[in-house]
Amino acid sequence: MAHDARIVLQQRLSQQLVMTPQLRQAIKILQVSRTELETLVDPVTGLGARLAWGEALRNEEHRLERYRHPTTVLVGELHGLEALAERLGQDAADRLIPPVADALRRNARSADVLTRVGHARFFALLPETDEIAAINYVERVRAACDMWLEAGAVAVRLVLGWASPPAGGTLDDALTLALERMNGARPSRGSWPVRAPDLRPPGDRRSVVEPQPGSPGSTPAPASGAHPEASGSPS
Repeated sequence: MAHDARIVLQQRLSQQLVMTPQLRQAIKILQVSRTELETLVDPVTGLGARLAWGEALRNEEHRLERYRHPTTVLVGELHGLEALAERLGQDAADRLIPPVADALRRNARSADVLTRVGHARFFALLPETDEIAAINYVERVRAACDMWLEAGAVAVRLVLGWASPPAGGTLDDALTLALERMNGARPSRGSWPVRAPDLRPPGDRRSVVEPQPGSPGSTPAPASGAHPEASGSPS
């Protein structure tokens, strides 16, 4: 009987604790924090989400207005992912997204802001970096992605564009210019071989698809620096 009485008392105390205004407020704060976290972090890649991009852009804009230090906006998109999803299913296409995020993350500095703002679109903010210096980061990311995409015979490429604010301009101006450059760097339709992708780890693959004439892997970068997969260097 004494044991049963203790159980009843514990249950009543628990109910009272749950009903206290302080605990209700704490639970509400935790729920809000979790919701905010979900809007700030992309659950698929672990990169920042669209809300995180907006906040980072505003903060960097204030710093830019005060100090006028160089900053570069980088945009990237997996071109051909929708076509791959139509052929092989959405799950197969979605498996290409986390490795791209990993390539962006591995080559970034701690101060860089990396976000996924769309299904196959990524934005990055590179503080204290002008367009010329950003080329080093762009080339490392592009080379890493091209290597395993080509090895897997996947008709998908990471198309990149980047820009710094023009004289007297804002980061929104830089974003607009970077998007224009990325769109201008999209490869023409039919320039890649269309095969089923090999999504095994690189060490398990036995063959590599040779770039076809006119494909991104065989086209040299123009003198202006606007690469078929990466556009954004100064004209």
